[in-house]
Amino acid sequence: MEQMQTVQEFIEILEELIERSRNIPFTKTASIDRERAMELLNDIRLNLPEEIMHARWIEENEERILNEARLKAANVIADAERRAMAMTMDHEIYKKAEEEADMLLEDARAEARDIRLNALDYADEKIEETESMIREAMMNMDQQHKMMHDYFSQTVDILYSNRQELRSEQ
Repeated sequence: MEQMQTVQEFIEILEELIERSRNIPFTKTASIDRERAMELLNDIRLNLPEEIMHARWIEENEERILNEARLKAANVIADAERRAMAMTMDHEIYKKAEEEADMLLEDARAEARDIRLNALDYADEKIEETESMIREAMMNMDQQHKMMHDYFSQTVDILYSNRQELRSEQ
């Protein structure tokens, strides 16, 4: 089986398979290679866009990403506290150290908050992209399903009509 790069290419091959299918005499129906069509549908499933896989990875690893951000923030805070304790030699140095420690803690908290918010924004963006792609795929599948349903309904109607004609000739 040849390797394709995109789902779109598989869809185009499937369309070509349908277009080149053999017509069944006296009907508007055609016969297609079922095995080939199923292979193409399987290839489509296996080659979903990389963004979907990436968004799934982010969704599955969201807690790990947040924990890493929390750990980094905790390390920054612990480092700031250690530096503050080292500056307690006399009152003036202590006062200055306390102010610096407060600023470092505030900066660390702000950085931790920013990291967490950025991670959440990134995860939300990727999940939104995935949701959009899945909605589009669902719409395409619904449209294809309706077309197939209409096609089979017409085929059943034609077959029923043909049977009725055959019975009336008896």
